[in-house]
Amino acid sequence: MGDNGKCILILRRNCFPPKNSSQTSVVGPGTLSFSFKVSSEVNWGWLRWYRDGTFLVGWSGEKDWSLGTINVPAGTHIIKWQYEKDGAA
Repeated sequence: MGDNGKCILILRRNCFPPKNSSQTSVVGPGTLSFSFKVSSEVNWGWLRWYRDGTFLVGWSGEKDWSLGTINVPAGTHIIKWQYEKDGAA
């Protein structure tokens, strides 16, 4: 559970607390789609996504449920999602 008992990120019904991350291996080519919601202090809490260690996209502040997508080129890749608070991972 996150700050004040709230989940920061829910994927497949898992709750990720602040300063936490998870990753998975995917095989492309294709598009990875996911639903997400962000509720954090603007520019102090970030939900960030990476492919093979390279930053792709991130959100901060208030964002209601949305659909995100990540392009996955041919081959095997590591997709990582990470919540960072106050600039610390």
